[in-house]
Amino acid sequence: MKICVVDSSLLIEADYKGVLNRLASSLSREGQRTVAPPKVYEETVTDARRIGFVESAARINQLFSSQTIVIENPSYLVSKVSKTVDAVRNCIAKKAGKPVHKVERADLQIVALAVMHSRGGDEVELIFRDAALKDCLKAVLKGKGIPNVVVTDSSSLVQRLRSGR
Repeated sequence: MKICVVDSSLLIEADYKGVLNRLASSLSREGQRTVAPPKVYEETVTDARRIGFVESAARINQLFSSQTIVIENPSYLVSKVSKTVDAVRNCIAKKAGKPVHKVERADLQIVALAVMHSRGGDEVELIFRDAALKDCLKAVLKGKGIPNVVVTDSSSLVQRLRSGR
């Protein structure tokens, strides 16, 4: 099965560019399941409502309430998951010049979900926009022997959806 793990950046940009319905269709393909960690829901729905983006939060929430995107809690109990997340956290902190505790939790949660599903034999597509995370993932996933994870830039996907491809 193909598992898509999505980040807040994809949902926010797709809503802003008016292609949320096209995104929903793209994420609902047969043989594919789309998941997001709780932090992504919090950033795109809960926090968005709280700061006044009520309509946007409602549109994005529809993806969750319709089960187009399923909220999954990452588990760090498996050594490969926790070690991969630690390596990515350290890499991002180093690239950004910030302490490890300042690395965004959503980034680490999507990595954990990707590794969890990859270990189960699923083909995984991670969709996000963070350049530092992308660089770190390429190095860490290869080094940890996690081959079946593909990284997609969320802005490129939104652009394709806007052009109808």
